[in-house]
Amino acid sequence: ADLIIHAAVEYSGIELQDITAAAVDRALAAKVAGIARVLAAFPRGEDPQVVLCSSISASVGGRGLALYAAGNRMLDAMAHRLRSEGLDCVSVQ
Repeated sequence: ADLIIHAAVEYSGIELQDITAAAVDRALAAKVAGIARVLAAFPRGEDPQVVLCSSISASVGGRGLALYAAGNRMLDAMAHRLRSEGLDCVSVQ
């Protein structure tokens, strides 16, 4: 079986008032858009396993971590969706 481990990180320590569309794009590019591209392009066998490296910040957040937490929460949601589609996928905080 194939194993894909996605451990990209873009730490986006930014205060709420400083969040812009460009900052959101940067924060989500590696973690969220990156794994979507990998899964679309990477040839896989019949029973691949996917591990997404999220963060506890997805659940507890923290000062200046809004975009970082959002990206990690999106990975958690993506893992849930992929499992519902039959892919063996887990998001590890």
